Amino acid sequence: KNPTSSYVNIANIKSGNLSFNIPNGYIEPFGYAQLPGGVHSKITLTILDDNGAEIIRDY
Repeated sequence: KNPTSSYVNIANIKSGNLSFNIPNGYIEPFGYAQLPGGVHSKITLTILDDNGAEIIRDY
């Protein structure tokens, strides 16, 4: 868990055929989340910067 008070705006998360939209998606960086069913596949995050531009990251 990140000890700072910074937050990251995650617009949506995709893994396999699952997709989650996150309204007002600010989350703490380095927080933990568990996908249902023990999914172990690529995770794609759509992150919004301070100007609302999308940054796509695959993990």
